[in-house]
Amino acid sequence: MKKDKKYRQIKAIMNKYYYRSKIKYSTQFFREHRLAKLLDNKVKPLDVFGGVPYGSKEHKERMKVFRYFEKLGYKQSDIVREWRKVEKERWERQKNRIY
Repeated sequence: MKKDKKYRQIKAIMNKYYYRSKIKYSTQFFREHRLAKLLDNKVKPLDVFGGVPYGSKEHKERMKVFRYFEKLGYKQSDIVREWRKVEKERWERQKNRIY
């Protein structure tokens, strides 16, 4: 029963936002960023999702979705498939809505 409640929460978050993949930074860029942190330079945290500011509510909710599915053993492609399925359901609901 508890798993169903958690899945409903995750599905509600997925229903709220469109899918955005995680950003893959180049090794060189990532090394420069870590080096700047080690040298106590002021650096901005790296964005995990494109266009979503680090630490925002949307960022936290998206991370919650990814962590939930990764804990279940899903790969990136499986998470995309699940998210697209929820987006398609949302589209179908809106299409069938009477104004």
